[in-house]
Amino acid sequence: MKTLNQTSVLGRWMHFIGFPLCVGLTALFLMMPAVVVSQTQAPVNMGTTANFSILAATTITSTGGGTIEQSLGLSPGTAVTGILPAQVGGEWHVADDVAVLAQTDWVAAYGDAAGRSGAVTVSGDIGGMTLAPGVYESMSSLGITGNLTLDAGGNVDAVWIFKVGSTLTTATSSGVILINGANACNIFWAVGTSATLGTSSDFKGNILASETITDNTGASVEGRLLAHTGAVTFNGSEISEPGCIKGVPGLDIEKATNDQDADLAPGPQVAVGSTVTWTYVVSNTGNVPLTSIQVVDDKVGTIGTITSLAPGASSTLTKTGIAVVGQYENTATATTTYIYDGEEYSDSDMSHYIAQVNTPGLDIEKATNGQDADLAPGPQVAVG
Repeated sequence: MKTLNQTSVLGRWMHFIGFPLCVGLTALFLMMPAVVVSQTQAPVNMGTTANFSILAATTITSTGGGTIEQSLGLSPGTAVTGILPAQVGGEWHVADDVAVLAQTDWVAAYGDAAGRSGAVTVSGDIGGMTLAPGVYESMSSLGITGNLTLDAGGNVDAVWIFKVGSTLTTATSSGVILINGANACNIFWAVGTSATLGTSSDFKGNILASETITDNTGASVEGRLLAHTGAVTFNGSEISEPGCIKGVPGLDIEKATNDQDADLAPGPQVAVGSTVTWTYVVSNTGNVPLTSIQVVDDKVGTIGTITSLAPGASSTLTKTGIAVVGQYENTATATTTYIYDGEEYSDSDMSHYIAQVNTPGLDIEKATNGQDADLAPGPQVAVG
């Protein structure tokens, strides 16, 4: 498990710039928001809980008002107080088979989230931080005061999983800010006991709380409030279905021979034994970053590996060879595996040239008085 440790960073600064200056910088450094880098994760499988804005076990209560965009579910309890069916955009499931199944799926979803490995350890209050996608874990309670920023780095499929040992508490007017393509549907909070969202706070993500969830007045939630053994208290807030723009990987390769896009034969004419240059332009035509793109030519072999390619970006590789006689065709293929769905994506493009042997040749044409008199008698002329 990796641990967020600002002190160790300060230690390295002290080694290079000396203690006196570092003392002055220490206070400034500790006030700066931390940017934490974790690791790529697949989303948590929510099962049928993904259909619910609120799911509870004992009771669901409200002081009145507010809206619930998706379904409301309660099992095994039966008491829903202060909420009218008209406030619920989805379905109403109280102590029925649908609610029972949702609670069963809650167990699987929580187990999935809580079981993720490779977490970065966080503790106390993570307000003011900017977090990259990955798994974060607090062995006890976790709080958000001010704004927590989640930066997807341009990847709409980026996933955050927060494993909280006990309680999750957000302060009044706090917020979870999503930037650079982050989606609320891909944020998961596995809470060991209970979660409390502060008055007028702005929260993003799916809360899977083992006990209770309290959503205070004026709070807005883009996500889901899913409690397994206790109650959900909904005090007139707004709960909307979490936004989810799915990643669409796209890959294109364009191959050229001596700068000609020779998809069709014969292609450029070259001399046997001359140098031929092939150019491979690989482009990311999708909306998510691609990594470890392998480029292979069926005749030339491995061309190279492109480490990463942002949406809309291109990378160019080249290879040379010696022209062989006759019509020549070779095909380039670019291949990558997208980590979020495990699928392989590829594209191919062929190119051609024709090579001929340069044979020396000589020709003479003779004419008599301007006539090509290859055959007798030729032109008639006067003697002398």
